[in-house]
Amino acid sequence: MFGRRQKALSALTVFAALIATAGCANGAGGGAGSFPKRDIKVIVPFEPGGGSDLIARALAPCIKKNLATDADVVIQNVTGAGGRTGTFQLYDARPDGYTIGTLEPFTLTIASLTGQSGGRTPERLNWLGQVSAVPMTLTVNAKSGLTGLGDFRGKRVRVAVSQVTLPATIKYLEALGATPRLVYYDGGSETMLATVRGDVDAVVQVAPTVIRAMKANPGAVRVISTLSGTRFKDLPETPTSAELNVPLSPELATISQYTYDFAVPAGTAPAITQKLEGAIAAATRDQSCVEKMRRANLEVSHQNGAQVKRSMRSFQQSLAKLTGELRRATSG
Repeated sequence: MFGRRQKALSALTVFAALIATAGCANGAGGGAGSFPKRDIKVIVPFEPGGGSDLIARALAPCIKKNLATDADVVIQNVTGAGGRTGTFQLYDARPDGYTIGTLEPFTLTIASLTGQSGGRTPERLNWLGQVSAVPMTLTVNAKSGLTGLGDFRGKRVRVAVSQVTLPATIKYLEALGATPRLVYYDGGSETMLATVRGDVDAVVQVAPTVIRAMKANPGAVRVISTLSGTRFKDLPETPTSAELNVPLSPELATISQYTYDFAVPAGTAPAITQKLEGAIAAATRDQSCVEKMRRANLEVSHQNGAQVKRSMRSFQQSLAKLTGELRRATSG
């Protein structure tokens, strides 16, 4: 009896070991092992040519190199709903390390605060790191008649917004004493195109996106101010809001900085998360990829995953104070 029981237990032990080995090979176990064995997909929730897309494409070759793999790092643009479609797809992806995403803090946080996320929350993601941070600017159509911050006071202004620029737009126009008429677009490139065409008077948009529009359409738009504590390096002649006697509140200062971050779904094995985080950090130090970012007016500003998680908590607290305004602005 004892011999038969011992043989049965031994068989179970071998079977359990085989299952554990298979799990690790599929990326579901606790170790990175030989990960990755196949191509890694990078979801970009915005259109090709935008900042998130340019960063993903700039860093992908260096991420591949630092993973020391023959597998490719493939960019997939999943657009729609102001970035929510791609962001939610990443959130819901299988947590095996083969789907990562370039995200920013606004889309998922706003959706969560306004009850439009289906229970998805930013703190549930595994953050791999921040790779860049840029300020927003107030930019106007050259024929709008708006030449300085004083021109906004008491005016009803048509302003292009996307999901990610909505909070800063609401609070900055409020600080200027203007009443915004919000005109919604799916992403940053679309808001700039509308401003260039004169469909709207103004836009609050990240500096690199504005610069690319200015290069493509000389004389079409004018940058009035930068929403930051210091002047943006690639807009040296543009004063900060504080220099123009409109200091930013702590909350507005927080939501006026746009960060580009990488993340994987919750439940991704710690060893795989760590391996991806290390490859992304190394990519931000690789000059061949950094130079591609710089050509798009995007400077490296790296934070590791733990730092991003702490920054995200502060960001969420700032946006939470605007929940009522965000719900009103996004309803309907």
